[in-house]
Amino acid sequence: MPEAAAVAHDTAVYFLCGCAGDGGGGGGGRMLNFLERVAAKYGCIGAPLSLRSVQRVASHIGMAADAQFVTA
Repeated sequence: MPEAAAVAHDTAVYFLCGCAGDGGGGGGGRMLNFLERVAAKYGCIGAPLSLRSVQRVASHIGMAADAQFVTA
């Protein structure tokens, strides 16, 4: 589903670029589809994740969003 892909994208950008809307780390907030959703879920991240960890988290979030759509 397109929304699941967008949520997975937002999660990856958020972890790769820093806190959404903080004005730092490449301006992650400007690249997000669901800024409020990601910021509410993760807050402001501290230690950066490895690229593999970012991929894993984004994949899990995308699959969870897809599952919510299917059950609805």
